[in-house]
Order: sequence, then structure tokens, then C-alpha cells
Amino acid sequence: MNLNRDVLGPGGAELRDWGFGVLDELLVVPRMPASVHHPGQASLDDPTFTARAASTDIVPDGYFTEADLAEGEDGSGFILMFMAGEEEPDEQEVALGMDTHCLVTVDQGAAYGCVREAVLDGNVLRISLDPEALGSLRLDDGEIEAVIKAPAEAVARFREVLAQVLTYGRADALPRRLAV
Repeated sequence: MNLNRDVLGPGGAELRDWGFGVLDELLVVPRMPASVHHPGQASLDDPTFTARAASTDIVPDGYFTEADLAEGEDGSGFILMFMAGEEEPDEQEVALGMDTHCLVTVDQGAAYGCVREAVLDGNVLRISLDPEALGSLRLDDGEIEAVIKAPAEAVARFREVLAQVLTYGRADALPRRLAV
């Protein structure tokens, strides 16, 4: 699979291997034991974390678009992966409720159409999630704040792609407030 990957870590260093991989149509996300918590990482008790890496991924041929934040420069720790299709949803995606954005969190928590608000002010992203999605996302708190400490160009690209991802799909699943 040929990926267009734009990944920049601190100091503009290019990162090639985040530990994420797309194999055929399977998304593989690194697993982290629930008992592990590092300073600056969002947890069930503290929904604030420092993202040291921001990336965007656009897979050609209409497959998907992705905007990611990760606590560690290598993609480790707490993650937020915002994903959307590149083409109009097909009948099966509509029937399954997969015709909108998807959020993937650490430990493969995932939910579609769950972002209710997203505000990126400078380098701070604040998101509010649908309370009904928290179980699927494996989170207790529906409010998350990410302080992004990545190069300005990575943050700018993340901002651009995040806006594209969160405006994908059916109208009733779009965030009610989007300021990115």
C-alpha cells in the first residue's frame, strides 16, 4: 500500500514508524495496559495530555484521511486518531452508521460521529465527546484537552486535515461546534 504520510516530531524531525500500521483494511493500534499512566498523558482520571507528535495521513484512491495526535514522539502513550473516508459513504457504511468521522483512542477504543465539539486554539485542542460513545472509546471523561508540542508546520497541517475529517459524513453526526 502506498501511503502519503506527513509526520513531524519535535524540531521538525521526520518520524516514519509510529507503531501504527494499516494492513489491508485493518487498523492496528498499539495496546497499552490500563494500569500504565505517565505524566502528561490523559487517563480515566485526567483527560489532559501533551501531544508531542502530530501527523496526517491521506491514503490515495479514496480510502481514508486521518489526523493524529500522540503523547510520545514515537506514537506511544495516549493517542487520538481522527479518521474519515475520502469518498461518499456507500449503502453498507450508511446502514452500519459508519458514514461519518471516526475517533480511535488508545487500546483500540473507537466510535463514529462522537465528536460534539472541537476547538483548536493555538496549540491546544479541546474536544467534547458524545457521552454515549465513552464506553466504546474506553474513556470515562467526555472532555479531552491536548496541548500540542509539535512543530508549527505539523500543527498547521493537523488543523487543516482535522477540519476535513470532522466535516465528513451525515449532518446529524457533525460536531455542533467546530473551530479548528
